[in-house]
Amino acid sequence: MSEIEDEYYRIDCELFNRIKHTGNAFFQPFGRFTHIQRKTIPEIIDGKDALIISSTASGKTEAACSPLIEKNYLRKKPWTILYISPTRALVNDLFYRILEPTRKLNIKMVRRTGDHRDSLKNIPQIIITTPESFDSLLCRNRRDDKYGHVLSNVVAIVLDEIHLLHGTPRGEQLKWLINRLRNLRKFAEKKSWSPDSIIQIIGLSATIPDQESILNEYFNKKAIVINYPGQREIETVLTKSDDTNIEDVLLNYINNLNRNEKILVFCNSRRRVDLLTKYFKKYLKKGYEIHAHHGSLSKNERENAEYAIKMRDKILLFATSTLEIGVDIGNIDLIVLDGPPPDLPALLQRIGRGNRRTDKTRVLLCANSIQDYFLQIAMIKACEDGWLGRGRYGHNYTVIRQQIASYIYQSKIKKRSLDGLNKLFNESVIKGEIYDSIIKKMVEDDDLIVMKNDIYKLGDYWWNLAGQMGLIHSNIESGPGLDVVDIESGEKIASGVIYEGGKGVGIGGKNLKVCSWKNMTLDVRKQAKNKPIEGKWRYVTMGCPVYSGQSESLKRYLEIDEYVWPIIRDEAFVYVFHMGGVQIKALIHLLKNEYASTDKTIKTYNEWFIKIRGNYEEKPLWLEDFNQSILKLLLNSNEKILNQTERNLGRPYSNKKLPYNVRVEEVWEWLDVEYESNQIKKSK
Repeated sequence: MSEIEDEYYRIDCELFNRIKHTGNAFFQPFGRFTHIQRKTIPEIIDGKDALIISSTASGKTEAACSPLIEKNYLRKKPWTILYISPTRALVNDLFYRILEPTRKLNIKMVRRTGDHRDSLKNIPQIIITTPESFDSLLCRNRRDDKYGHVLSNVVAIVLDEIHLLHGTPRGEQLKWLINRLRNLRKFAEKKSWSPDSIIQIIGLSATIPDQESILNEYFNKKAIVINYPGQREIETVLTKSDDTNIEDVLLNYINNLNRNEKILVFCNSRRRVDLLTKYFKKYLKKGYEIHAHHGSLSKNERENAEYAIKMRDKILLFATSTLEIGVDIGNIDLIVLDGPPPDLPALLQRIGRGNRRTDKTRVLLCANSIQDYFLQIAMIKACEDGWLGRGRYGHNYTVIRQQIASYIYQSKIKKRSLDGLNKLFNESVIKGEIYDSIIKKMVEDDDLIVMKNDIYKLGDYWWNLAGQMGLIHSNIESGPGLDVVDIESGEKIASGVIYEGGKGVGIGGKNLKVCSWKNMTLDVRKQAKNKPIEGKWRYVTMGCPVYSGQSESLKRYLEIDEYVWPIIRDEAFVYVFHMGGVQIKALIHLLKNEYASTDKTIKTYNEWFIKIRGNYEEKPLWLEDFNQSILKLLLNSNEKILNQTERNLGRPYSNKKLPYNVRVEEVWEWLDVEYESNQIKKSK
């Protein structure tokens, strides 16, 4: 045994002594601790708030759960650990992952999601839930006994995969829910429902570009960061195909295999998943089981696909981002990328799903163009180097509307004083002018009703949402799509579908004949594979964050200096490549409308380049000399420009319900104007 191994053995023995009640239950199957567990467990036992950053399959879950349970295991009063996961699938995965250890310890653990509403009659030691169900738990779970509320004795919160929520409306919601839980705990201590109001917060995250913003958003000032950035080698698989498209490349790869493999393909849209699943069912002849997985497919369809890829050795599964995280799908032999992911963290998540039995993950790159193929190479190189770009985040102010309504709904009498609201939404966490504007607009729209003595109650809009499957607790946007139902079994196949005509649809790669369309339901019947039916369909799409990781990765890969904008000329146009992503595209849109609205030489612009007619020799003056205040004035005075800028930045459609000045403020934050203006002015 080497000196290093001797030292690890000594540390492991000391750790087992510190978790003598929970150590065997959680770690006996593994024998030894991982690096991140050795660094993390002592800090959590000592009561510190911590953000734990480590690669997938490194044992972060056990590193958090075991010491948190150990700290409270002998506590005589009730105690609860609240475990927040981004998705219901992750909740289920985590539940079964730690079910055996908790059974050995005789600990009550429950799931609370839209799919699982385990009993809370007896206060559990562990609640695994999502942000939406956390919101519901706060509002709907008062108790008539001496404990007052099911969450009155929460001693710790674990924020699982927090990097996936941060910067999104659900992440902003989570920040406010933590603040509300702190208030509840203080109230519980005052009422003697709980002996104290201490909450320990543990965040679990993959590698992230801006850990400081996560610390500032969800933790207290004394939180520590525990970082172990170990990463597996990425092996890019080559094939004999002369093309880059997946139809040729993947077929070629599988047809030349002399063994069975589990293959997971990541696509960038739900319709693409449908089309590729159907294509490979038709043309792949080697006996592979083929499945589809995306968010619009029914729970049953998704879980069947998850079970199949976990249990089968010869399987091909097409998925969107729904399988980027957490769900236990076994050891995947090959990850296939059908085009570049939207950003670098998403790329890391996707390739991280590869074979966890080794220190290497195998990736097959596919793309519909040589440009996208080359872009994937650049993004892979950035990840190999540990470069994730700049973290750029602004507020999601539509969440404030939802949280005001939810906080009022949480009250026993469904009313709150203005003073009570102000104490939660105070100047230390939100600008007063923003909060005041939102309250005023909600009153104007009858979303809030003002009673005597500045008492506020909910209007009909929020009461309707409270009754519609608890939508008052959600910031997930939904659209008016159709439910697709098997007319023979009555089973729902998918939701959020827009049917555009034809005799059939290919949802989830299935051959489905349209039988009828009524009451937002599309009745279908499964057809034989040899009787293809053509039709047109797509899915409801909603606003979502947009990123700049693709363009920035390529600029880095090409070793282009920060302020250099390369130029390519053809006979008619000049292409100026800023390669700055969506923020610079949105800022150029403002500059063009304010300073160059009559300039007919500017043909187009996007997140990659500006296309200019003619033979430009010098940088246009409107990219050299401009005033940021004038640009903000433009947003304040022109709603058409504001609407377009919101679309450019992927702001949610629900922002239309915000006061105009708040919409402008949110756009201004996401534009990152100070930084991007500097990039434009210094460009050459």
